[in-house]
Amino acid sequence: MKNICRGSSLASDGLPHFLDVPVAHKTAMAQLLANDVGLVYARSGLIVISFFTMAITGPYAETEDQIGRISKMIVDYFDGARSK
Repeated sequence: MKNICRGSSLASDGLPHFLDVPVAHKTAMAQLLANDVGLVYARSGLIVISFFTMAITGPYAETEDQIGRISKMIVDYFDGARSK
């Protein structure tokens, strides 16, 4: 299952959008929702991240970017905490 989900990381949207570490993730999308759950292989160790959004009113790409930015903040926090 991890290998199948890692194949999803070839896309540069959602969770792995702004990350430079391997990500195994699975997305789900519909007209008003965008979900993404994944395993992030950060330098500090494995991080599980899950996003469930609904009632999206703006462009879907904007929501994907937000998921990517928040994912980067999470990984930066844990990777930065390890180096201190």
